[in-house]
Amino acid sequence: MTGAGWLRTFTAVTLPLARPGLFAGWLLVFVPALQELSASILLFSSGSITLAVAVYNLYETGALEPVAALAIVTMLIITAAIALAGRLGRGSASVPRRGTGLESAQ
Repeated sequence: MTGAGWLRTFTAVTLPLARPGLFAGWLLVFVPALQELSASILLFSSGSITLAVAVYNLYETGALEPVAALAIVTMLIITAAIALAGRLGRGSASVPRRGTGLESAQ
């Protein structure tokens, strides 16, 4: 048989085509997980505190300035994650666009 092996085919064809979908799926899990308060409360321990629990505790005590600051931090983390996933999801394996076919008719 001729042609590339299974691993070469996977890394050169399948993985570049699946990369945008993999990163989109990762974002669909990461963003809600970062903002999910009920899961954060379940994971909360005395030695560590999650960002969502910290925001909730500050909100309950009436400290709105730190709540706003932590909301901006959360927004920056999510924006950075989306930008990183967009950059990595694009990859270098792009399919060149073909013309409309009108060039040869002229």
